[in-house]
Amino acid sequence: MTNIDHEHTKKIVCPYCGYNYDHWDLEIYGEGEVNGIDCVECEKVFNVYGHLSQSFSTKKERVE
Repeated sequence: MTNIDHEHTKKIVCPYCGYNYDHWDLEIYGEGEVNGIDCVECEKVFNVYGHLSQSFSTKKERVE
């Protein structure tokens, strides 16, 4: 059995076959759970758990 990296990944990965989806392919946005995704590659059903991360940027204040 192949070990498929499918937890905390940048793309949605089918845990059965490893097929990769972008979140917009499945219209999944934000945090939470989506059940019953049918994989287009292996046709097995899996669930997706969305995790959000946060980052910050700064910029210098312009002094006149």
